[in-house]
Amino acid sequence: LHQITSSGSYELRVDLRAGEETAYAFYDDFRVEAEKEQFRLRLGQYRGTAGDSMSYHNNMMFSTRDRDTQRRILPCAMSYRGAWWYRNCHYANLNGLYNNNKDHQ
Repeated sequence: LHQITSSGSYELRVDLRAGEETAYAFYDDFRVEAEKEQFRLRLGQYRGTAGDSMSYHNNMMFSTRDRDTQRRILPCAMSYRGAWWYRNCHYANLNGLYNNNKDHQ
């Protein structure tokens, strides 16, 4: 993602669907920094119908099971089974397990 987003100006749109319900989140600027910045996430202004869960993760470094950049008691990438830009774990986790419980969507 860094190689792609470092070559120009990009936007991010996330489309979500649960059964017949749909929603989207749009960010007017999207980039992922270089490895030396630990692939830090950069997001612009939000608009959409999904709620702004991604801005919570803005400026966070990318964590994986074997490289937890947050060094917390709870290793979020292992606990939630997916690499992500964790911040005290997450509000959004598009790489994690899908939970069919409406309270967790």
